[in-house]
Amino acid sequence: MGVIGYFEGTDPLVLANLSITGHSTMPLGNGFDNYGKYVGHITKDDNISVVVGYFHKVLPTHEMEMTVKDVLWTCIKLKIPILLICGREHYGRAKDLLGELAENIRLTAPDRTEEAIIDMIGS
Repeated sequence: MGVIGYFEGTDPLVLANLSITGHSTMPLGNGFDNYGKYVGHITKDDNISVVVGYFHKVLPTHEMEMTVKDVLWTCIKLKIPILLICGREHYGRAKDLLGELAENIRLTAPDRTEEAIIDMIGS
């Protein structure tokens, strides 16, 4: 089974449940939170099946000279599926903020995270 890469704040119960069913997890950092392995440094050898985290973890502040695409570039290049968590009522605005990336990133509500991950990794 592949590895579930996750940003800080991802529900630990979801991660625990997935671990119990045989999935490994890897903490990932966005480059400015000093958490886990920097997402920009992941490689094919990390065997990551999906990257999951709350929407704000990939959204740089206005002062930063980078974009969501910059944060997630390695995932895009390696074709690693991306799942971002936000409230259902914000899906439209979240897609607007993702711009061209919206068609390649799946959004989920917090209460559907585990189900969405399982759906994306196929087990």
